[in-house]
Amino acid sequence: GVPTFGPPAANRVGSSSSSASAIAAAADAQELATTPRISARVASPSLGASSNKHQQLSPSKSGKLVQIQANSSSQQRPSYVDPIPKTLTLAPANTQEPVLLAVNPRLPPKLQRDDWCLDEFVLHKRLYDGYASTIYKAMDRQSGQVVALKLYHMNKLNAISSHQVAREVRLHIGLDHENIISLYAAFQEAGDVVLVQVSSLGLCKRK
Repeated sequence: GVPTFGPPAANRVGSSSSSASAIAAAADAQELATTPRISARVASPSLGASSNKHQQLSPSKSGKLVQIQANSSSQQRPSYVDPIPKTLTLAPANTQEPVLLAVNPRLPPKLQRDDWCLDEFVLHKRLYDGYASTIYKAMDRQSGQVVALKLYHMNKLNAISSHQVAREVRLHIGLDHENIISLYAAFQEAGDVVLVQVSSLGLCKRK
């Protein structure tokens, strides 16, 4: 027979595959080079003001563009109504008397009060019951407004979890945005951290 030269058939297939990969990579590189880059303005977390810093965004390898739409002046930007508190310390876990942790600066007038405690609310339904937290649908006795009460059970939280709860309250209390459920107030009582929030059930009904 006639002698053959070159790599075995398996190697030739591998070489062909490598060539195809190289061609595909070159095509991707050319597509990325010819596609205009998108510039999106990054919103500042302070008072919804926009920053001059720009973020360059490129299309992915699949060809789909990754784009952040800058909010127009008619849209509400995520903002903090007040500067974020630098620290927020929880009371000891065995605290029984109500201790106020934070109040939303934009609290509706009908919910404003001097004292925050569990007696101010009527518990209607348990919505969630987990290892360290429970969520209730409740009604505010003073205003008649339906709210959600999220209770963190301090005896189930370790030091790290307690720090995370305090951070949640600290960051959430002043955050104001139409797509974020507002936190009205947070207090401690009877070994629990209580977060008084807008009821998402009420929001769904209005929509």
